[in-house]
Amino acid sequence: MMLGDFEVTTLSDGTLELPLDKMLTNIKPAQVEKAFAPAFLETPVESSFNAFLINTGSQLVLVDTGAGNLYGPTLGKLLTNLKAAGYQPEQIDAVLITHLHPDHMGGLMTGDKRTFRHPRARATSSSRPTTPRSNNSAAHRGVKREPPVRPPFHHQEVARKKR
Repeated sequence: MMLGDFEVTTLSDGTLELPLDKMLTNIKPAQVEKAFAPAFLETPVESSFNAFLINTGSQLVLVDTGAGNLYGPTLGKLLTNLKAAGYQPEQIDAVLITHLHPDHMGGLMTGDKRTFRHPRARATSSSRPTTPRSNNSAAHRGVKREPPVRPPFHHQEVARKKR
């Protein structure tokens, strides 16, 4: 699709069945089932994983890289679909990772090599710690502290169980 002067191409990385009745919190599985019924959905729900290629006219910017080989055989299709769209990984000028979950950054590496090796290609993320901070927080007073440790992304556990 065109977005102003930019062309945006959606690239499928594949799908993964997710047991949303077990993943969603503060809701009972029966409530999830009832909520899904009008849309004819049942759990597990087959969920699409996508990335986006933005052609600015002078650069190719890839937004997220998919899961790579982290979640089994139903994902990791991004490179195949990038090529099907008429592009090669070597053409990517920049990679933007929207947030640091494995299904968004797992495709940065292919084996032990960088997937996107264009000399100017750099992976960057706009992720910031999401914990609210008050004016009395350590960060506000200039005290450096490590970001909070986050539990592993739940999709990893789901995928491991499917293998």
